[in-house]
Amino acid sequence: MSGFAKSKSGLSVAAMELFCANLERRGNCFHRLENFLAAEFEDGCDALYIGIKESPEPTDIQISNALIEFDRIANVRRQVIIGVRHLAYEHGIALERSNSGVWMYQQGIATSSIQVGAALTRLASDYTAEKALIRLLDNSWLPKVSADQAATLVSHTSPPVSEAVWKEQKELEPLFGSNILSLDCSAEAEETSEAKNSEELLSQLAPYLNSPGQIVLNEVVKRVGSKRFSFDISSKQRAADITFTD
Repeated sequence: MSGFAKSKSGLSVAAMELFCANLERRGNCFHRLENFLAAEFEDGCDALYIGIKESPEPTDIQISNALIEFDRIANVRRQVIIGVRHLAYEHGIALERSNSGVWMYQQGIATSSIQVGAALTRLASDYTAEKALIRLLDNSWLPKVSADQAATLVSHTSPPVSEAVWKEQKELEPLFGSNILSLDCSAEAEETSEAKNSEELLSQLAPYLNSPGQIVLNEVVKRVGSKRFSFDISSKQRAADITFTD
C-alpha cells in the first residue's frame, strides 16, 4: 500500500458501512481492498485509502472526520486539476487525460507527463490548492507559476471552454529546419545539476517551435552550412563549444 495516498482518519467496521452509505448517496464510487476502504474522487484518477480498524471514538465522529478529510482533499484536487487544464490552455499545450493518474501533454513536438493520481492526493492532503499546484508543477515540465498565478488558476470553477487538441506525428511542424537531419543529445551531471537523458535535454533546450533554443540551433546551422558538428554546453562557463567532424 506504500504507493497509495492513505487517509489520516480511520474507520471501524460499523463506521465504514455507514460511511459507504454516505458515499453512495453522494454518487462517489468506493471499494474494499485488504484492510482499507478506497473512496474514489470524482475525477476518477485516484482514491483516498482509509484504514479499517477498531476505534474508541463514537461512530458518528469517525464518519464525520473521514468525510471532512475526504471532501477537503477532493476539493483541492478539483481546483488543482482545473488549474492545470487552464494553464495548458493558456500555453497551447494539449493534454491527454487518463484515469491512470498519469496525464500526457504535448507542446510542439515535445511530450511529457504530469502525475495527478496519488502524488496529487498526497499534496492535496497537506497543502492549499495554490501550494499544491505549485509543488505539482515543480515535478513536471509544464510552465512554472508564481503564487499569484497559482491563485488565479485554482480560482476557476470549471475547465476551459476549449482546449488544445493532441496532434498526430504527421500533423506536427518540424522543430528544426530542413538542414538539420538529426539531433542526438545527452548531458552529464555537474555539481549543480543532475544528468538528463536525450528527451529531457531536448525538451529543455527547445520545448516548442520558435523557442529560444530552437532558434539558436537553427541559426547555428544556417551559419556553418551542411557540416556535421557537435557542441558542448557548460552551465558553469555559460558557453558552448562547437566541434566539426566533417
